Amino acid sequence: MKLFGGIKDIANNIVIATKSKEFKDFKDKSLEIWIGTIGGPVSEQFIEAGKFIISVSDIIFWDKMKRFLLGTYIDYEAQINMSAKFSRDNEDWIDFTKRQIHILNEIDDDIKIDYYANCTRAFLLEMIDKPLYFKLATILKSTVREDLDYLAKNIDNKGQLPYNIYSLSLTQHGLVSVSYSSGYGGTGKRHQNFTPLAECVDKFAINFGSDRYTYGCLTELEKIL
Repeated sequence: MKLFGGIKDIANNIVIATKSKEFKDFKDKSLEIWIGTIGGPVSEQFIEAGKFIISVSDIIFWDKMKRFLLGTYIDYEAQINMSAKFSRDNEDWIDFTKRQIHILNEIDDDIKIDYYANCTRAFLLEMIDKPLYFKLATILKSTVREDLDYLAKNIDNKGQLPYNIYSLSLTQHGLVSVSYSSGYGGTGKRHQNFTPLAECVDKFAINFGSDRYTYGCLTELEKIL
C-alpha cells in the first residue's frame, strides 16, 4: 500500500485546503498533520493506525511543501486571489498545482522555496502572468543559491559585469547577456550585462516587495520583458 495518494490527489487536496478559511490554523501543526491533510486518505489511515513510516526524501518534500504554502498564502486574501484565478475551471487549477508540485520537488534550498513563494504571491496579485511565473519558477529550480545571491548583490550594477564563475553560470540561464565589440585586428572585447529577465527574478522572487522597485498589475510577458 502506498503511503500517499497520486500527484493529482495531492494537487486536489491543496486546492481544497487553500479554499478553506481554516487553512491559517495549520500554521503551527506538526508535519504529520500536514501530510495527513495534503497527502490524501491513504496517509491519514497510516497516521491514525500509528504506522507513520516515512523516508528522508518524503520528509524533505513535505517540509518544503509546508514552507511554500505558508509563504504563499500569508492571509485569506491570498487564498481568495488564487480561487478567483481559477473560479471557472477547477481542473485547470489542479493542473496548475501539479506543475507547482513538480517544480517544488526539485528545488534544493529553503531560501529558494521562499523566493518561489514570493513569485507565487506576485502571480496572485497579477503583477506577472502565468508564462512568466513558470519561467521564473524554472530558473529558481535550476539556478544554485550562490548564483542567485550574486545576482541580488549586483543587480543594480548597470555597467559591465566581470567574467567569473557566477556571470558564466547566469549566462546559461538567460540572466546575463554577452556581446562583443569590434577590436583592432579582429579581436573583440567581451561585454556582460544583466538581462531584463534577471531583474524580474530579483523583483518578483528574491527581493519581492523591495522599495527599490515600483509594482503594478502587469499581466503580459511582453510588458515586462
